[in-house]
Amino acid sequence: MPFQVPPPGRAHARLTLVITPEPDSPRAALFLRATLIRAWLLWVALVALLGAAVAMIPLAWRRAPVGRRLHHPRRPARVIPLPPARRAAPR
Repeated sequence: MPFQVPPPGRAHARLTLVITPEPDSPRAALFLRATLIRAWLLWVALVALLGAAVAMIPLAWRRAPVGRRLHHPRRPARVIPLPPARRAAPR
């Protein structure tokens, strides 16, 4: 049985979905749609900001150190004196 090749053309292009606004749609409807999308995006941004603020409440509640050190600074290390250097014996 020979291998059958699909006919040339744009058979694959039928699967693509292109959404274009109808040319007869009024400008007011497009403006209203854009305004609603802007309002939705503003709402989502405000909810995200509120969520971030709520997530920060425990830091203020426990008075967690923000920008301050948690522990006391360590005392400086002691310097242990080394014995004097020795020279190698000549051969």
